[in-house]
Amino acid sequence: MYQKLLGKALRVFALLAALAIVAMFASNPAHARQRGDWAVDACKGKSSGDAITAEGRRGRTVNAICLERDGELIAVPEGMLTPCNDKKEGDTVTFTGPRGHTVDATCKAVDSRLVAVPERFANRNKQ
Repeated sequence: MYQKLLGKALRVFALLAALAIVAMFASNPAHARQRGDWAVDACKGKSSGDAITAEGRRGRTVNAICLERDGELIAVPEGMLTPCNDKKEGDTVTFTGPRGHTVDATCKAVDSRLVAVPERFANRNKQ
């Protein structure tokens, strides 16, 4: 029982971390660089497609993959990739967010992979 609860907690954390990352780099990777964002720092010296384990915000461990976005490598948590498995760019997906709420997202291309970008973040880019 404890292992199941821990597993769920880790998945929820991965989604929470992924949402924070998407908010920071989806529209402007330079913004992440200005803030010293861990997602950019974690991929320094890496190549696109490299799997990494990094210390994310608040000191938590995050399993991620380095992907290229607008000429810059960024760490994308693995939890942001799975909702778009077997989908194509522009497809909508729904997943459970960190607090148990439903999150509507759109699959967006980052490097050669699809990442689930929550609608609330995608809509900010259209302003």
